[in-house]
Amino acid sequence: MSKILVTDTDNSWYDELSAIGYYYETEFEKVLANHISGIFPDYISIPLKYTFTSDVYTGTKVPDLLILRKDLSEWWITEVELSHHTVTHISEQVAVFSRPKFNAIDLSKYIYQKIAHHHPDETITQADIHNMITTTQQRVLVILDEPKLGLETALRPYGALLCVFQMFKDNMGRLAYRLEGEYPKVVHDFSHCRSFKLFGLSLEVINPDILSHITDRSEIEIYIRGKQSKWRKMASAQKTYLTFVGAQAYPLNDPDGYLLQVDTDSKFYLSKI
Repeated sequence: MSKILVTDTDNSWYDELSAIGYYYETEFEKVLANHISGIFPDYISIPLKYTFTSDVYTGTKVPDLLILRKDLSEWWITEVELSHHTVTHISEQVAVFSRPKFNAIDLSKYIYQKIAHHHPDETITQADIHNMITTTQQRVLVILDEPKLGLETALRPYGALLCVFQMFKDNMGRLAYRLEGEYPKVVHDFSHCRSFKLFGLSLEVINPDILSHITDRSEIEIYIRGKQSKWRKMASAQKTYLTFVGAQAYPLNDPDGYLLQVDTDSKFYLSKI
């Protein structure tokens, strides 16, 4: 069982709460929904108990949440699962959500009514929602209570993101939460990168402006597949590089190169193109 030590108050230990033993799945969904604004500050969420079918995959599936960006440029069909469910059970649902069939008028009305109920201050109209779901492809997000072996690989063909939301509690009843994996983010800037054998494990940053606010030889933290890694900026008169600090744990040999992104919270992310 995992534990977290919080040192900025009274050195309290927070014990992991297994959602299987501590919460029912519906309670886990409610806890998660209550913290969406903190987890994804540029997004809002609503319950999405709407039945989807697919022309590509069999069956009818009902997700748990809809997470949509406030400017309506993204919408995420979200499945909240407990880790005791099988990989097959989860991936079969995600398959349908990745290629969903729906009535746009009916779905936009459903979403509009849920937003009006859960977010009455939002000024989004039904026409706005209809335009979003008919012109912007949906994305799929799976949120799990703890890591599950083999699930990330199973979800990859459907382009779904997987993140883990874990809950912890101390002996005073205070709660803490841990988020790991990939999840929606608002990208502020980006640059393509390519492998470069300089000072060990390095990347050449094609658009150096993305690092212009970072001084030469300073260390920065970059998320790779949801986990933090540490890099050092190395700049010359003509080019800018990122050099990995620490053991070589991430091989940079993809011929298509990599994408470096920075979000509105100034967090950096690195992924394969």
